[in-house]
Amino acid sequence: MPPLLNNPNPAIRYSAKRATGFVGIRTREDVTFVSVIVQTLYCTGAFRRAIYETRPNSAIAEQSVFLALQRLFYRLQNSQEAVDLSEFISALQWPHVDFAAGHNLLSFKIYLEGLLEGRVPFLTYGEMRQSIRYTNFTTATCSEYSSLRLNVKGLPSLQESFRDYIATHIVDGCQRTVSFLSFPSVLWLQLNRFESSTNATAKINDRFQYPPQIDLREYCSQRTPSTSNVWTYVLTGVIVHSGDPTRGRYYCFFKPDGRTRWLRFDGERVRVADEREVFDDNFGGASAPWPHIGGRRSTANASACVLVYMRESMLDRILRPVESVHVPRHVVYHIEQPIEENERARFLAGERNATVLSDHQITVRVVTADVFAAHDGFDLADIGRDPGVLSLTVFKADALETVRVQIAQQLKIPETQMRLRHIGIRPNGTMRAGTEIASEHDRDSIGNLWTGLKCPTAELWLLLEIVTDPLAAWPPPNCMLVFLKYFDRTTPEPRLRGAGRMYLSPITLLDMLPAAINERMQWHPSTQLRMYREVCPGVIIALDPHTKLGTTLHAQGFAHGEIVCFERELDLEGGDKNSEVSVVEHYRSLQRKREISCGVQEGLEGVPLGSEENPASPP
Repeated sequence: MPPLLNNPNPAIRYSAKRATGFVGIRTREDVTFVSVIVQTLYCTGAFRRAIYETRPNSAIAEQSVFLALQRLFYRLQNSQEAVDLSEFISALQWPHVDFAAGHNLLSFKIYLEGLLEGRVPFLTYGEMRQSIRYTNFTTATCSEYSSLRLNVKGLPSLQESFRDYIATHIVDGCQRTVSFLSFPSVLWLQLNRFESSTNATAKINDRFQYPPQIDLREYCSQRTPSTSNVWTYVLTGVIVHSGDPTRGRYYCFFKPDGRTRWLRFDGERVRVADEREVFDDNFGGASAPWPHIGGRRSTANASACVLVYMRESMLDRILRPVESVHVPRHVVYHIEQPIEENERARFLAGERNATVLSDHQITVRVVTADVFAAHDGFDLADIGRDPGVLSLTVFKADALETVRVQIAQQLKIPETQMRLRHIGIRPNGTMRAGTEIASEHDRDSIGNLWTGLKCPTAELWLLLEIVTDPLAAWPPPNCMLVFLKYFDRTTPEPRLRGAGRMYLSPITLLDMLPAAINERMQWHPSTQLRMYREVCPGVIIALDPHTKLGTTLHAQGFAHGEIVCFERELDLEGGDKNSEVSVVEHYRSLQRKREISCGVQEGLEGVPLGSEENPASPP
């Protein structure tokens, strides 16, 4: 086991996401069988892609389960830490969990596959024929299958278990024979490790070997394909049961690309595994001699109970990686929207408004560049709490030009240098600058302007831009406004600082963004940056231009008012405590403080803080 997993030094924290690209699942011991099935299906790229792309039919009784699985996959893909399984378990609506049900993993896997209604046929079925010979006649039935149950007791290997499966058996005086007509591209094999009797369930820990690759040609009665790779199957997943039949737990191994390294998924922990762990340690039977007990052998406590083999010729198609850009916008929107819904509702409903305004009045709040520059938090400012935000109480009948005069007088700036933008709330609860309020609206009343902008509260939020150059009074047409935040590690405590804004064309390439930021900050053009996109408080996404060469901001889902956070690589080389704090960890710290101040008790369990690009939620 890598030493960092049990490292007592909290300053050196093992990150499964950084080490493996995956995160674990946090759950109770009695439902670990659910987590291993979910992890295995999640690692199967084609299945995950199908879950993202499928819109559930409202008539389906399992719609809530499907949506919960969709959210769970999204969080597994975007979170930096282990994801909680409780929401998904709740969606299953199990009155209680019988641990013995966990021994029937394939039934649960088939149930989850059924949510897709056959939309991924090449992942689903093979065909077999069962013949039963009676004294005077023979019956034959064909059926589809995606998984098999194979005997372990008295059989030394997987090959022998397959031969036993297709051998003729006497059942109730009749001869029963099974023959395979075809195999599915993904073949799940449940090994019968548990034997039930009247009094109890016993675990069969017989040694049972399984190969990393198997040729299934000899077990198929129809061998029409001539190419060998059709019959060659590669082991990509192993689910292990550890402990006795009534308790114990499950964990799994999976090879995400089907060819290189194995990963071990054990609850919240994910790490790289070696071949010995996957094979020898889980064959069952007598373990290796233990020196500390006099060289005696003991019966293995852990043994493989499910094997996942995939057709070698289809590995690339089945395990093709699923990037964040492949997640449909409706999925992102559906998941991000409720993240802050309750908190935002409380915030907007009462805590900001200490006094009740009359029906004829409205509060105008103005965010300035200085407020943004000093803001160490989400959005452009903490509009309801930041004392630097200018607050005016005006009548709804007042003209906009009257309010402009009041703003100019309060801030002591010329009206001619003022540009106002509306700050709106996106569906995911974030506050972003949007519509420019041009001078031709100066004679409009504040009430009409408030109504036309569909403000969700009894307030009008404005962003003030000060323009000293008359030629720059309005940006070029069709440009996006992008706000910048600098993660400053040079201060005693790392913090975010507003670093101004830029107007960028939607066709600006992502790999051109570092040069634009360096120019804005007056840094050397070769300064190396790390960039992040602040989607919403629960989703902070790393932007790596090197992996997305030629990709435009529009293609990445950028919209008007986006916020990009950045830091310098050289600030990470100091070796002090400040260099150990990541941008994502700082955002998490901010959200914890925000939740405490708002009285939120849920914490950050399962919040998808991502590490790859992600489409923006609908503005």
